[in-house]
Amino acid sequence: MSDSISNQYTNSNIITDWNNLENFRNIYEHTKPLYGMVMHVTLDIFSGRPNPGWELSQEQSSEFLKKISKLESKENFHADSGKYSGLGYRGFLVEEENSAQKSRRFEVYNGIVNVVENNSSYALEDKGYSVESWLLQTAPNNLDELVKYARQEIESKMAKS
Repeated sequence: MSDSISNQYTNSNIITDWNNLENFRNIYEHTKPLYGMVMHVTLDIFSGRPNPGWELSQEQSSEFLKKISKLESKENFHADSGKYSGLGYRGFLVEEENSAQKSRRFEVYNGIVNVVENNSSYALEDKGYSVESWLLQTAPNNLDELVKYARQEIESKMAKS
């Protein structure tokens, strides 16, 4: 191989490898918070006995955060106004714990995601109940009857809105 071709090839590889490195850094920066993070989901459905819960996988946790990031703020919303305190389905509680000793809590119910973080909270609007419906899909198989009931409750609320 001639020196000019060899230099072109080498320089081309350097540029390609540099671009790959930059892409890797971007991906790493966005996924780095997921390492060491655990997301616990609780289906708030029982009264007087423990509610069922499960953990999201790393992929599911990433998908959950993507879904949350696409929601719009719900203006003039008091955090307690979307909560239902009666019997039956009352939504989901998703608690994030990560190795940085930070935690967030997501209260998901009735088309609203209330995010509690650093002693403050804000509400996001989930008009199509997509986050609630998606969380139902992540439930373990042994909760099929509860998932069916919760799905009916969500569909009923969607029909009324």
